[in-house]
Amino acid sequence: MNSRVLFFILCVAVPLAALVWLVDKEFAPRGIWEAKTGFAKPSNVIRILDDASFIKEAGKHLLSVPGQSVSLEIENSHTFLSARLVALWRTNADVVEMGVLARKDPPLTKMKVVYHRALEALSWKKTAPDSEDRVLWQKNDTFQTIQDFSRAAIPAEKVLAVNTEYAPPLELEGYTPRRDPRRYDVSLRGPQTIFFYSGGEEMQWKFVAQDMNRHDGADEVGMRILGRDGHIVFEDHLADDGEIWGSGRPGKLREMIWKGVLPAGVYRLELQASDDIFFRRMETAAQKFVFQYVVYLADTSGFRAVSPAVKLYGRANSLSLRTPHAEGVQTVAVEGIPVAVLKANQSYPVETRESLTEIAVPTPDLKIDFDGFFTFSSDAFFLPKSIGFSDLEHAERFGAEYVLAKDYHPFRVGDFVRGSAEISLKDIDQTGSLVVVMAQKGGKTDRWQVDDLHVTLLRDPLDFFRLREMLSVRMKALFQRFSL
Repeated sequence: MNSRVLFFILCVAVPLAALVWLVDKEFAPRGIWEAKTGFAKPSNVIRILDDASFIKEAGKHLLSVPGQSVSLEIENSHTFLSARLVALWRTNADVVEMGVLARKDPPLTKMKVVYHRALEALSWKKTAPDSEDRVLWQKNDTFQTIQDFSRAAIPAEKVLAVNTEYAPPLELEGYTPRRDPRRYDVSLRGPQTIFFYSGGEEMQWKFVAQDMNRHDGADEVGMRILGRDGHIVFEDHLADDGEIWGSGRPGKLREMIWKGVLPAGVYRLELQASDDIFFRRMETAAQKFVFQYVVYLADTSGFRAVSPAVKLYGRANSLSLRTPHAEGVQTVAVEGIPVAVLKANQSYPVETRESLTEIAVPTPDLKIDFDGFFTFSSDAFFLPKSIGFSDLEHAERFGAEYVLAKDYHPFRVGDFVRGSAEISLKDIDQTGSLVVVMAQKGGKTDRWQVDDLHVTLLRDPLDFFRLREMLSVRMKALFQRFSL
């Protein structure tokens, strides 16, 4: 080989290629950052956070997980818009999910179903994926495409969903507006998401908030109402009560009120608050309203001596009960069946069987998580959106005729399954690392094996304008640092 060519390769091409690789790896100028592991050797950027071991089988190195979930920390120094997760695993569980840790305290994960045994066994007709990567299973051969299905505005009660929401335009027949607001003396803790129906009448919502000051930090309270398309109808905030230390002294009762007339339809009300904020009562003229995903019934310490019992009515595939205090240990009746909450800070899962489930809570010091909607009276209940798919028996019991899934395409590789999920990283804390979570549930959720994991993080490519913005931020940070 010519000495000049050799010199060019060794002294120019190789260092330049290494520099390009390093810049791409560290700064992701293309907007793509990747991390892979086959578990054959420790990864420099992927760290296993949970109890797990490594086994070798048929020439493969597998991660053997003893519990229902495993968390892996992906080290990176940038902020991304979305994550593409791809994994190969083997398990006897009914459902496998993948996602990211959205919040560390208290823990909150943002997950997607990547394998569902009952969905794989569903014999209903399946449409081809549409442009949004959605697939429709239908009991009867009614629609040729998802576009035809969407135009038909099928009621939410007849549709079950996987990795997506189905919320058709809703107009309740026989709806009669309530003349006067109704008062609910129920204490709620922390953030709440409420869907309510307006028939076009004058509407009112009032919440009485109290800062319990059990934890350090300022506790602001936000309230906003959003329309079907996400536009903000109303927004208001309450500043902290002035006690930012965890003194344990309950603050004064303060009101948040909204009154107005809304066109007929479904609206979303969000109460933004920490778990230090208790909503001691609420008043509303809404005849139909439901809470989504969680109802956290607060204790009445610092407010009243006696805690009245509470009943909830709703629809979900399953729910779990947990109390944060020893005083909240109790026996809850779900569909009339006793469910003992024996210890504080321990979850007690419950499967539901009725189309409208009743939960009777003797002592309101209980967090109820569910994959559906609940409210305080049976006549206030309505279904603003479809709930998740559980199994064929559940679908037939509730009269569902359609299953709509998005970003769902598992396939078998021998006795393993490969699945993927696209997760939005909006509002996710990515400071220094991102925690990826794989979880299994239902069936035999014993030890399971993961063959490989591929994480692709995506953001906008680095162009002149983004480079200028990054340099501006860095220069400002340096100026502030040296000016102190």
